[in-house]
Amino acid sequence: MLATILVAIWLMITSPPSDLEIMAFRNTAPMYLTKESASYHLVAARAAGIVHHVRPALILAIAYHESRYIPTTRTPEPGQRESCGVMTPIPKARCAREDMTLIGGYDAGAAHLQMWLDLCQGEARCALLASAGG
Repeated sequence: MLATILVAIWLMITSPPSDLEIMAFRNTAPMYLTKESASYHLVAARAAGIVHHVRPALILAIAYHESRYIPTTRTPEPGQRESCGVMTPIPKARCAREDMTLIGGYDAGAAHLQMWLDLCQGEARCALLASAGG
């Protein structure tokens, strides 16, 4: 996760999202995103995408589907487990603090998706079906 944090800082300094990018992204879910939160999501998803070699648009689409961009999402799962964070990637016994942050949630979700992309030889449809449990 440290790599994703460092990349996010680098992105904020060297190429923060433009107002046009922020507003376009915010328009995908105006009930859930403010201008400020949209900017944070864009940077976190881009950073996770760079670190894990996953398209940020795919990361953001999963985040919308899984949590409506809410980083503190907890989804009950069978076996007294829960899926945690903005992308709710892997059910676990307990959510860790870092799972419930934007950077941590996007980092964990992008890492999980990249694992499936590798197993599916880069085929996005296969990876999406597999990462969502089939």
